Amino acid sequence: MRQELKSIVRFIESQDLPSSFELIKDDIWDVSKNCFHTQETYVIDFKETIPSNFTDDYGIGIVRACTSFYNTFGGILIFGVRNGDLTIAGVANPIDIEALNRVLFEFCGIRAELLSKSYSVSTAEGGKTINLVLIPKRPLIRPVRLKRDLGKYKAGTLWIRDRAETLEAAQRHLPLVYSARTSLPSQADESGETVTIHRSLPPSPATMKNFIGRQSLLESLWDWFIFGDQPRMYLYGPGGSGKSTLAFELSKLIAEHGSQIAFPTGERLDY
Repeated sequence: MRQELKSIVRFIESQDLPSSFELIKDDIWDVSKNCFHTQETYVIDFKETIPSNFTDDYGIGIVRACTSFYNTFGGILIFGVRNGDLTIAGVANPIDIEALNRVLFEFCGIRAELLSKSYSVSTAEGGKTINLVLIPKRPLIRPVRLKRDLGKYKAGTLWIRDRAETLEAAQRHLPLVYSARTSLPSQADESGETVTIHRSLPPSPATMKNFIGRQSLLESLWDWFIFGDQPRMYLYGPGGSGKSTLAFELSKLIAEHGSQIAFPTGERLDY
């Protein structure tokens, strides 16, 4: 993992913000240029201004960012930072964290309490205030989706954090969404957590080179596999409709990402 992210990840895991900005400043602050030097990524995002509400486009963007962080690895939003050069613009007042928590619960069902804390930072232009918001990581529960429409976004939308972007989850994101998310992708590569678990799969029954579509079915199968309480799932349809191919693709994904999967009971896959 990148050195400058270690303190950020540590505070996310402890679900607490530092008492002083100095406790994380050394990792993410460039003293010579008087600005942040780390870029936006899986666990950190910079915003210049505080939203006045959470129903306009900018405010909804904050809700999306918080939801994506929660669904993925958790994260920290830093308000009062210019997005271009990462210098301090400052904020006059902190975010209304109670209103944000309320909106996240009403629209997404997120029960976790986001934390907010302001810090004074010395700049060439004098002392300025930044506001940090900590979003915890979703525990081993179902990913959260929009419960009802929010602006142009429809109920059922699932957001995740992919590097520096907030995205609607696609088929390629499902193994991450339904994994334990115990480490960032770079950490998993370094620690060897991405090894394929033992499997005995037959050859693919597919007649096409690439598997595309069927995302809603795959999502249902992932949800059943991780959170379902039924021992069996039945796929039915006419011959040639793709039942065996879908089962094979799910099994292959589980084998490839099984070392990162944990069930709500804490059990892990071994075969």
